[in-house]
Amino acid sequence: MCREDEKKSDFQDFLAHIEFMGYEIRYTGSEEDEQGLYATHHQRPTLWVFKRFVGVGVSIAYCMGQNAVTYVSDYLKIINDFNKRSIVSAFYTSVDEEKPNLRMCAIFAAPYEKRAFGIFMDEIHRDHDEMRKTSDFDFYAEDDIIAVVPTAQVS
Repeated sequence: MCREDEKKSDFQDFLAHIEFMGYEIRYTGSEEDEQGLYATHHQRPTLWVFKRFVGVGVSIAYCMGQNAVTYVSDYLKIINDFNKRSIVSAFYTSVDEEKPNLRMCAIFAAPYEKRAFGIFMDEIHRDHDEMRKTSDFDFYAEDDIIAVVPTAQVS
């Protein structure tokens, strides 16, 4: 069992690795930092990185448009297809402020290890890229533009 300061330094190792990959970690100096942090990148979607008892979680959220509501059955079929094809991520839908979102979440349930976490992040990026290649995805996205929004902590 890890001491509290060991868990914190482990989380810092994950964050340092993500920064090395070109992400900018947005520290707020608030309690939110204890729950998780946003990581932004100039070419990739914004990540919500959050602590787990062992390891770390990574989540991405996409704003979806009215077509996700109007054609909900087809939209859910596409999400199921994403889940069948994903390597490390789980896709699900949720609603914030009465707007649908598509969420992608993955958990690295192990202590930090450079090579293994690097492979994990590569697979998250692969899952994201494969999802974006799906021709029907833009039909459900808000105004045919993917608007990356921060997610709340996934427990």
